[in-house]
Amino acid sequence: MAKAKQRTRSSETERYDASAFERLSVAVDVAPIHVRDGAFGTLLVRRDAHPHRRCLALPGTFVAVEESLDEAAARALRDKAGLSGVYLEQLYTFGAPARDRRTRIVSVAYYALVDAQRLEGITLSAHDVVTARIEVRRRTLASGQLEATGERQREVDHRPAELYRFARRSAV
Repeated sequence: MAKAKQRTRSSETERYDASAFERLSVAVDVAPIHVRDGAFGTLLVRRDAHPHRRCLALPGTFVAVEESLDEAAARALRDKAGLSGVYLEQLYTFGAPARDRRTRIVSVAYYALVDAQRLEGITLSAHDVVTARIEVRRRTLASGQLEATGERQREVDHRPAELYRFARRSAV
C-alpha cells in the first residue's frame, strides 16, 4: 500500500507543470501596536522604494522563497523598524487582484505587541520611523460593538478608565 501511494505521488509530481500558473508575489505588513499615555498607537516607517516613495507605511516586505510568513514578518520589523523579540500574530490576508499596480501581490497582515518604552531608543539611519495614534475607541463605539457600562476602574493609581461591554453576542 505504501509503495502504491509513493508511486502515485511521484507520478503526480512528474505531471505537475508549475509554469501553467501565473506567478504572484506574497508580502507581509506588520502593525506594531503599543499603548502610550492610555492611547493606542502604531509605528510607521517612511518608504524608501517606489511606488509611494517617502510615504509613511506599516513596516512590510516581500516573503522570500525560503522563509515562512512569520519569519518574513519578524524580518520586516527588525530591518525596517529596529524591533525584535516581540509578540507577532497573523491578522488578515488581502488578495484583491488589482490592489497593487506593480504586480499581483497577496499581503498577509500581522500585528505586533510592542512595549512603548522600547520605542524610545529606536534610531535607524535608513528609515524615518514615527509613531501614530490610533483612535480605536471612537471607531469601535461608532460601530455599535461596545457600550459603556457607566462604571469606571476602581483603586488604580491613574485616571480611572471607563469600562465597556460587548453590546451583543456574536460569533466573532
